Amino acid sequence: MKSFWFTYKVWDAKQKAIAAIYGDFKESYAELPRFLAGFKDASPGTKYKLVVDDNYKRGICTFKSIFWAFRPCILGFKHCRPVISIDATHLYGKYKGNLMIAMAIDANNKIYPLAFAIVESESTETWGWFLACIRRYVTNRRHLCVISDRHPGIQAIFRDTNRDFLQPPMTEHHYCLRHLCSNVNTRWTNETLKNLVWRAASATQERKFNATFDVIENVNQDAYQYLKDVPKEKWALTFDKGYHYGAMTTNVS
Repeated sequence: MKSFWFTYKVWDAKQKAIAAIYGDFKESYAELPRFLAGFKDASPGTKYKLVVDDNYKRGICTFKSIFWAFRPCILGFKHCRPVISIDATHLYGKYKGNLMIAMAIDANNKIYPLAFAIVESESTETWGWFLACIRRYVTNRRHLCVISDRHPGIQAIFRDTNRDFLQPPMTEHHYCLRHLCSNVNTRWTNETLKNLVWRAASATQERKFNATFDVIENVNQDAYQYLKDVPKEKWALTFDKGYHYGAMTTNVS
């Protein structure tokens, strides 16, 4: 019992310290509209979209999601290669959710932050909303290459033909090579096989791709069939028609 009480006191002290340094969680969400207005006032051209659930009967306004992109990032992306990688990570504060991020690479091959969003969870709806905001507020460039993992929500929005802005020639969707290799390794736990997949995907000549792909078939027939079912233009550099500009993973995200 004493151990439990001591643990609780430590946890409670930690929460008070976090609140003293960073502010109360609830108050932080309440500050969002003013905080965002301050961003836009300091940097005109910064874009954001705050989505809330209004409950007029109870007189409360509940946070749902937010998207933002800073003006310098929006302007600078016009001079970057039309390739972005998207990914998401969990939030571990009092209120759960996911931070979505879109990153690019500048002319010096440095990480270039482009856009961000906080949503309740990863889903077809939230990923569609995030990419729609990027298309509306950040860039309308044609042949924008989006590199991502194979999350069901992401794949679903790119299969949706009603989303014209996510269909060719406006947007080209490709898979992260690191995630693909990881999926192969998880299924068959073979480091040699994993390295062969990476070599095939990175090949810049079709004959080299075919030669490595034949080796994969000899090493593991099931893995070969698995990769054969994934469109080659989605993950292999030889067949990507130049949309990757050499970027093969979402590592920058």
